[in-house]
Amino acid sequence: MLAADDVLLREGPVSPCERLGHEVAGRAGDAGALVDLVEEHLPDQVIVDIGMPPTHSTEGLKAARGIRERYPDLGILVLSAIVEVEDAPELMAEGCSDAGIGRRPWATGGTVEKHLRSILGKLGLPEAADGHRRVPAVLTFLESR
Repeated sequence: MLAADDVLLREGPVSPCERLGHEVAGRAGDAGALVDLVEEHLPDQVIVDIGMPPTHSTEGLKAARGIRERYPDLGILVLSAIVEVEDAPELMAEGCSDAGIGRRPWATGGTVEKHLRSILGKLGLPEAADGHRRVPAVLTFLESR
């Protein structure tokens, strides 16, 4: 199953997938259509873009989470050109480690590390050998809410 609102992102992976022996059972241009197709075809794998209609923010990610809850053994690959991982500060405040955040369906450990470094830099929290920058970062985040 392939889902992306952008036709190039949706159609681009078809040929390589088929050359590798995979059948593309369906294509969706929005998150609702993806969920319907997954329920109809019960595929082994889904490739989904994070930003899909109507707001082009996290509809694809939300659909992937819902699919994961309903079909935990289904392989899901989430694609994105989004530069910010908006859930990382919420998860930091919950005490999740980089590895714990990296186990989420939307990020890898390297991605988390890169984004956390960016967040901490934007907050003006320099690296220090004798302290942990996460505590002031989380406090700053919570105060802003």
